[in-house]
Amino acid sequence: MTPAARRRFLASSAAALFATPLLARGANAQATPTPIKVASSPNDDLTAIVYASKSGIYQKAGLDVRIEKSSSGAAVAAAVAAGAFDIGKSSTSTIFDAHLRGVPFTILGPAADYDSKAPYGGFLFAPGSTFKGGKDAEGQTVAVSSLSSVGRVAFAAWGDQHGGASRAVKFVEIPFPAVPPALDQQRIIAGETTQPTQQLAIAKGYRYVPIFSAVALHFSGAVIFSTKTFSAAHPEAVRTFMKVTYDSARYCNAHPDATLQMMSDFNGVPLEVMQKTPRVILGTELVASEVQSLIDAAAKCGVLPHAFPARELIDANVVFR
Repeated sequence: MTPAARRRFLASSAAALFATPLLARGANAQATPTPIKVASSPNDDLTAIVYASKSGIYQKAGLDVRIEKSSSGAAVAAAVAAGAFDIGKSSTSTIFDAHLRGVPFTILGPAADYDSKAPYGGFLFAPGSTFKGGKDAEGQTVAVSSLSSVGRVAFAAWGDQHGGASRAVKFVEIPFPAVPPALDQQRIIAGETTQPTQQLAIAKGYRYVPIFSAVALHFSGAVIFSTKTFSAAHPEAVRTFMKVTYDSARYCNAHPDATLQMMSDFNGVPLEVMQKTPRVILGTELVASEVQSLIDAAAKCGVLPHAFPARELIDANVVFR
């Protein structure tokens, strides 16, 4: 990666603002816990990490985990690449783009698993929209959370599968919460969304289409990642972080109601809305094929210049079978 390309990547999200840390050290934490700074957008796919933090499980395992909120996965990736944070959570395809640019990211595990039987992400359309197929999007503007997001891959794949030409669509970056206003102003015809923004919009009459299923019926939609440098320097801390996160994910998947108030407080969505929101399926195991399917789809529709083996990105030290 050239210095200029790296500067462009790091500068791409320089305006992202991070909120005040959410977590203080637990009273029973070890005398010298290992600090880990985590950055993420405040979506439901962060539930396992938030639960493990708020319940003190990380502290009991010897980790001082602090979470800060960011505007998008692209902003998170830029911050982790710059060394401002140790671990991030992002759209999986954002990490692909960085990998091909030479940024030394490594995937630690899935944050969320996309399942077409219980889709958590897709696209919003304005109330009353007559959008039907890929042809309707040609020459139009579509919002995605980043130009390398799963949303862009999904919309491109869906358009190509439904009679359109994805390369004739103009994609722009707009954060999830800003999609409904952009639709109202007719600046876009569709916008990427996920929970809880998705449920808030549906409740107000916006049309939702689970376009992510065009990628695959099941894939790793969001991942927890770090840099190879941090992982190599702190292998035990990273392994412990992922083991605790997986254990937390299993609990949260089995007890979705237990985290409703916690996530409502975290993302600012009213509890009554959270109670009606389908919960994200949190990842509990990293499967290379479920990353590879997204890589292949991104390359096929031109979001990536070419495919590559998923194993190039997976941190072998933290894969739990």
